[in-house]
Amino acid sequence: MLAFLFFYQPAQLLADGRRKEAAAYLVKTLAAFGLMTALVLALAAAQ
Repeated sequence: MLAFLFFYQPAQLLADGRRKEAAAYLVKTLAAFGLMTALVLALAAAQ
């Protein structure tokens, strides 16, 4: 499921020949997931 969320839209953009947009979308998605994960871990560690 996670792979679908991360890679479906960038794969569609790549298929349309929009490589830079696909890369930007993937980086933004991974960064948002990383920030949310870091926030959850920080909150869990604070307790």
